[in-house]
Amino acid sequence: MTLAIGHRHGFGLAEVLMVLAITVILAALALPTWQQHRARAMRVEARAELAASMLALERHAWSHATFATSRDEAAPAGDWPLPVPATPATPHHWIAATTCGDLPLSQCVELRATPVAPDARCGTLVLRSHGAWLSMPAAATAPVPLPRGC
Repeated sequence: MTLAIGHRHGFGLAEVLMVLAITVILAALALPTWQQHRARAMRVEARAELAASMLALERHAWSHATFATSRDEAAPAGDWPLPVPATPATPHHWIAATTCGDLPLSQCVELRATPVAPDARCGTLVLRSHGAWLSMPAAATAPVPLPRGC
């Protein structure tokens, strides 16, 4: 059996380069969307951990009549900061507890989820014990209402 002369098998260089170019263009179009989706998923996980941590502080406040530790009225109860997600995974947020401005810990506690990598859209996520969801953009000194999508 002989092969006809001039009959090609496989792909030529131009065809391979065209497929590669199309793949690069599609990846360049999809990458920003994937990064936005990933950042949103990390914020959702951080918000869930904020809510769970606040519930733990609320349980403590019900039994002790304060969000503070029993030995120090200036420190919120619990072990802070908390990584999100929990170890051994690499954290993308750190949750810390603090007072709500000038209010004592017997009245209010504030949880802050600070992203490890800067989050230009939402900044640091804040949950106060009275139920307010807030955000602290990078340049802000005080929390602002949580933007849509955060």
